[in-house]
Amino acid sequence: MKKATKRFLKLDYTTTLVVGTGLVLIFSVGVLLTARYKKKLHEENDLKRPLSVLNLPYCNGQKLDLFVPSNDDKPMPLVIYIHGGGWQSGSKVGGSLSLVKPLVEKNFAVASINYRLSGEAKFPAQIQDVFCAIRFLRQRAPEYDVNTSKIGLIGISAGGHLAALAANASDQPTFTQGAYQETSSRVQAAISMSGVLDLQDSSLGKYTNTNLDKLLVGTSYNRLTASPSNYLEAGDPSQLVIYGTKDKTVAPSQSVNYAALGSLKGASVASLAVQNGNHNLQPSFAFTTSPNRSQIIDAIAAFFQKQLDI
Repeated sequence: MKKATKRFLKLDYTTTLVVGTGLVLIFSVGVLLTARYKKKLHEENDLKRPLSVLNLPYCNGQKLDLFVPSNDDKPMPLVIYIHGGGWQSGSKVGGSLSLVKPLVEKNFAVASINYRLSGEAKFPAQIQDVFCAIRFLRQRAPEYDVNTSKIGLIGISAGGHLAALAANASDQPTFTQGAYQETSSRVQAAISMSGVLDLQDSSLGKYTNTNLDKLLVGTSYNRLTASPSNYLEAGDPSQLVIYGTKDKTVAPSQSVNYAALGSLKGASVASLAVQNGNHNLQPSFAFTTSPNRSQIIDAIAAFFQKQLDI
């Protein structure tokens, strides 16, 4: 009986050892496979991340940031963002870039540019920098798999002024002078958000008038010759003006009148009113705007998808 008990205990111990070893082995293999799977997943996700090229020097001591989605199908169309700030402040990393950068998720490359501010250089330095950025990116962007025949502009406030001016005035030699003359300054579409489009308009407030004086006084340009509306004509790139109905900085009439002028001139200018939107298209004394922020981004993407034919 004692021998049988010993054999049983020995057998039970052996079985437990075998089973235990097997479980440890299975667990170890499971951990190893999980680690390999996570590593592969991380590598795949890393490959899908947008390419970010920051502080890329382009013209006149200015820099830009470039964000390119990962897409092996075909070269990406490019949208260039121009910040606001009354021509005297702001930079490529702030402002309403949050409305534009989501385009990367919709298979657009996005560039955000700096330009010389009025405290550093008077007009037309700002529009010269915008045109120089277009030409620079048209020359260099193929390195990043960007389609240089499909370029759009988008800007807000002072940047909206520059985006519209660049869309309309690519045939003005003093605006387009500078480096990279071997490439075209012309874009295929533009969006102005809360833009200053007629610099002679009596609706302009004290803040904008003061900033315009800083921009223009002492130059050979006046408010007419620096206005996007002065150059708008049939054949200009298609444009969209987006404005907040509660904008206290730049009157909504700027965008409304510009769209009406486009119809009169035979130019393609559509408009989008953001109900309850302030100058930055954010809610003004309300919980939300209509369209809301997500819908504004979708409208921006839809416009560029149509105009850049993607």
